[in-house]
Amino acid sequence: MQRLDFWGWILLLLCALLFTAAGLRDGDVLITAGSVLFLVASALPLIAHLRR
Repeated sequence: MQRLDFWGWILLLLCALLFTAAGLRDGDVLITAGSVLFLVASALPLIAHLRR
């Protein structure tokens, strides 16, 4: 994985974390559930890369 790709995934994870925090703050279950799924889906490529 290229260095720029790696940092792109890190920024996507940061966005997903902020999206999750906003859903929790507002108490919106649907937004929170969707953002947690988004967070997990964003983390999977990084986990696969780091395990190599």
